[in-house]
Amino acid sequence: MSANVWLLLFLVTGVAVYLGNYLGYGILPMIQFHLNDLLIVPITAGITRLSMRWLFRAKNYILKLWQTCYIVLFYSILFEGILPFILPRYTSDAIDVLLYIAGGAFYWSVMNKH
Repeated sequence: MSANVWLLLFLVTGVAVYLGNYLGYGILPMIQFHLNDLLIVPITAGITRLSMRWLFRAKNYILKLWQTCYIVLFYSILFEGILPFILPRYTSDAIDVLLYIAGGAFYWSVMNKH
């Protein structure tokens, strides 16, 4: 599958999980609390790659490893390190960090192609 197909699939899935939670549908806790953590890095990196291709008019632009790692660190620090101390809605969870890393690894190995 192409990177754009993966991106679209992840976007639709992430929005469906979010809307299911918002509308009060009974979603399995593992999906409700963790699936979007797995999907957010490939979604962000995929949108970033498409934006960079458009901005630089470079159809073969791919993210560098450090850029993908930066996205993983950003989400890990913000959502697991900072926001839990500011907003009670957020809790710090090591599993989420592992899911951000797994999402970054998936993006880097499968989606970040020419």
